[in-house]
Amino acid sequence: MMQKLEPTIQDYKKFSLGASVIFILVASYFLWKGKDIKLIYGFYGVATVFLLVGLLHPKLVKPIYLGWMKFAYILGEVNTRIILFLVFVLTILPIGILFRILRKDLLDSKLDKSKESYWIKREKKELDIEGYYKHF
Repeated sequence: MMQKLEPTIQDYKKFSLGASVIFILVASYFLWKGKDIKLIYGFYGVATVFLLVGLLHPKLVKPIYLGWMKFAYILGEVNTRIILFLVFVLTILPIGILFRILRKDLLDSKLDKSKESYWIKREKKELDIEGYYKHF
């Protein structure tokens, strides 16, 4: 669930500065690659507008900022699910398949009717004061 955004003037200024830097970098890359000069001037122009509006009247950037933040939230939700899926498929699933092939049951979850109890008896350790102070 997306939390309500309460952006400040400083947030608008940072966003404007960041956007202008990105547009300048894209325009410079196109200039380096020898792309169409109109495209390059367009990117430099948008960068200049972002910079000037961000410095002189940052509240004008609010609709673009909020739209970008909503897009970033959606992108984050999608990426989170993709990353969690990949972690599961690449780590947990192969381990589970390997244990099934090797017939390992680490949780001892198979029922054995001949057992009276599933309680695992542990040997009693002698208590000492050092163990009290060194929990971990």
